[in-house]
Amino acid sequence: MFKKYLIFIFIFTGAVCLMPFWAIQAQAATLYFSPASGSFAQGESFWLAIMVNTDGKAVNAIGAYLSYPEDKLEPLGVSTTGSVMTLWAEKNSSAGKVEISGGLSTPGFSGVKKVAAIGFRVKTSSGSATLQFNENSAVITDADNQNILNLAISGQGKYSFKPKAVAPPSTPPSTPPITPPAISTPPVATSTQPSVYQIELIILNQANNKPLSGAEIFFPKISSATRTTDGEGKVVFDNLTLGEQQVSVKYKETSADYQINILDQESAQSFKILFRLPRMTEGLTFLIVVTVLLLGLAGFMVTKILKPSTPSY
Repeated sequence: MFKKYLIFIFIFTGAVCLMPFWAIQAQAATLYFSPASGSFAQGESFWLAIMVNTDGKAVNAIGAYLSYPEDKLEPLGVSTTGSVMTLWAEKNSSAGKVEISGGLSTPGFSGVKKVAAIGFRVKTSSGSATLQFNENSAVITDADNQNILNLAISGQGKYSFKPKAVAPPSTPPSTPPITPPAISTPPVATSTQPSVYQIELIILNQANNKPLSGAEIFFPKISSATRTTDGEGKVVFDNLTLGEQQVSVKYKETSADYQINILDQESAQSFKILFRLPRMTEGLTFLIVVTVLLLGLAGFMVTKILKPSTPSY
């Protein structure tokens, strides 16, 4: 009998260790590049739009992560002009990696929208490069914070490179005609009182999209006053001014800064922030939970084994 209990404990331990960290959700959204292909000369610069198709579902947060060959492409940066998103957590392109993440306040958006654009300068005169989104990318729903991105059907970008074109002989520039300067009327200065707005911030763990309770939030360029998120990861701020504002988030020993764009509207605006925790912390938490479960199960089994049987008469 004791051998049977030991075998059961080993089987249970293996099953727990092989459990996935999160359940697989129905995934229908896609990310893709525009243009998806092209041929560019050495020294030429080009920009690629990162697009999202939500398949009709309302979403409010997107993460787009990819790599590029450093020996062939030089990054020019990330542009958010024309993006559907107003809240930005990452806008980086360096060291062979592109990291873009941000969101839009509830109710979010749906359909085909522009996320951002990335620029490159060609460093080589031959060869090609294939760009594709990696497993860290995500498209998060507004209703239940689920990742619905389908990487298998998301688009790739394939680009070829060629030698630099030979420039034609230059001709001396012609002298432009001299025109008298235009006389402009200075604008009439008006005194306006800046409007103030109320916003709601929702802080989520980027790894599992669950609310972070106890995160410390403040606006460093406005006030040093700190507020703490509740059990749903929410916190409300009043008397904020219109436009882009810097938000600082601190959770335990991890902190990060984000940008939000406060719009001119009467109702309170809501922003979701995907906060990235160190992977070591997440793994340690999971290991502690598994250890506690195993110890509790082992104690229960030992109690069953050592409990004296009741004699029958």
